Amino acid sequence: MNIAFYGSSLLSSYWNGAATYYRGILRALAERGHCITFYEPDAFDRQAHRDIDPPEWACVVVWPATPEGLAAVLAEARDADVVVKANGVGVYDRELLEGVLRHAGPDALKIFWDVDAAATLDEMRGDADHPVRRALPQLDMVFTYGGDPPVVEAYEGFGAREFGSCDAGVARVFSEPAFVVFLQKSRKNVVAAPPDQNLLVAVLRGGFGFVQPLQRAVMPLVQKPGFRFGNPHQIHLVQNDPERANRPF
Repeated sequence: MNIAFYGSSLLSSYWNGAATYYRGILRALAERGHCITFYEPDAFDRQAHRDIDPPEWACVVVWPATPEGLAAVLAEARDADVVVKANGVGVYDRELLEGVLRHAGPDALKIFWDVDAAATLDEMRGDADHPVRRALPQLDMVFTYGGDPPVVEAYEGFGAREFGSCDAGVARVFSEPAFVVFLQKSRKNVVAAPPDQNLLVAVLRGGFGFVQPLQRAVMPLVQKPGFRFGNPHQIHLVQNDPERANRPF
């Protein structure tokens, strides 16, 4: 899939804590065959404080934070299979969200990725004209960074639906690993998920995932017990291969 991602910055974590989060998620997607284009504005002096060079696993487009630069990158949304607008870009956030919805192709998935759900929900509660509230009927999905049930329930209160609802025109709310899992659903005739997918989700969630029976993971977790040497020596404090404590060093 061709994924157009509109975010704060992939190249710099300068006043941008989401950078390392984006790098991990998007690199994992690229390793699974998806084509990533990340659009970041030249703003807040981030380009002068880059942490990394443009990576080989993503195309990074740095656009001038001007109306002309905004129009140019929004026009490219029409060629993507998935368009993602993350919050906290810092410039033209409303225009980016409205623009990707307007320019995305008719069959493209339109996603809002909320990397600061608590702040976004507070803003939405205090502003009936908030751009995210207005965009929910046009969004296919909302991904959140953390929050779990309280955040999902809050978004549902604004009209979004939880995972499993397929009502047309109603956004669904996911926790962050769902993005990886959803894109893997494009594979056909798959009976069971490969181990790397399960392990990826486990890593993203910071927990431990199950490996399905008869699958070979990265390496066997349990091996038959046995000695490396048939008659191992007792280890002493003096040396590693003791036969006599007074052997020369």
